[in-house]
Amino acid sequence: MRERRPLSEIGYGDTVHDAGGLRRRMTVFRLPEQNDCYKLSDQVEIPLRPEGDNPLWVCVTTEDGFQAWSSPIFLFRTP
Repeated sequence: MRERRPLSEIGYGDTVHDAGGLRRRMTVFRLPEQNDCYKLSDQVEIPLRPEGDNPLWVCVTTEDGFQAWSSPIFLFRTP
């Protein structure tokens, strides 16, 4: 795969290029000149099993595409 494009044509939205099997791909996007977002807070509802272990993982993806995963967080429910 080879593609040439001027940087000025790359936008803020993802442009995804297939790079072969196993879901390999390349994502190209422009970062803003200045990012004023330094914190994020959210609440999500997660359906849990009524009994036993409920392993949860947290994944954070930074603006440059780096991902950091937590170790499993176990929530245990007793009947």
